[in-house]
Amino acid sequence: MSKSLAILATLLLSNHGQATPTQIDDWTLMSADNGDRLAITRQADSTHMLVYRCFKEGQQGCAFILQPELRCNHGKSYPTFVSNGRHSQLINAICAQKGEAYNLVMKDYKTMQRLVLGSDYIGISIPLSEGHFRTVRLPVKGALEAFKSVSP
Repeated sequence: MSKSLAILATLLLSNHGQATPTQIDDWTLMSADNGDRLAITRQADSTHMLVYRCFKEGQQGCAFILQPELRCNHGKSYPTFVSNGRHSQLINAICAQKGEAYNLVMKDYKTMQRLVLGSDYIGISIPLSEGHFRTVRLPVKGALEAFKSVSP
């Protein structure tokens, strides 16, 4: 099974849940029911989220997952444009659907990490139909400390 498909399977089979989340700057840290560790940042006045999910030991490492309030086709790849104000990059993402929740798993982990760690904000644009885009702007201050806290 490819790493991307393993990440999709894990997303679909596990839920978020923890008794007491903690906060590091813009990031909320918590554990999923299956033992995965999460660092989550949210766009103000929105439910758009960027999740840095580290899978429990013995699994695939960590992944960046965008929850953009958009529907997508499960398993399909979508281009996204990611910018931190200094650098920009096209990063493909794979749609993972669980019930009514839709996630975009960012495929280029190293580039995504570099962009997130390079600024206090990150913008992600997602193409829609008829030439329209949805852009999500997320605060990412404290990312390095948050990632170290949840990484295996």
